[in-house]
Amino acid sequence: PDDAKVRVVFSSHLLETGRTDAALAQMREAVRIDPLDPASHYNLGILLVMRGDYAQARVHARKAYERGFPLPALKNKLLEAGHWQEGD
Repeated sequence: PDDAKVRVVFSSHLLETGRTDAALAQMREAVRIDPLDPASHYNLGILLVMRGDYAQARVHARKAYERGFPLPALKNKLLEAGHWQEGD
C-alpha cells in the first residue's frame, strides 16, 4: 500500500479497463506517497486533462517538468487546450 510505483501500474490497468475514476484515485495516491516522482505527476496530469480539469493538470505538469520529466505529451495537450504557455 505504500509503494507509489504499484499505484501507478494499477492506475494504468484501471484506465485500460475503463475505470477512470478509480485510476484517478490511484494516481492521486501515488503522488501523495511519493510527491517528488515526476512520472506520477505527469500521469496524474494526463488523467486530469482527460477529465477536463486543466487547472489541476497544469499544476501537476509544472511539477513533472520542473523535476525533469522528458515526455512532451502533457504539455502539448495543455497547449492545444489553451492552458499552457511556453514560459510555463
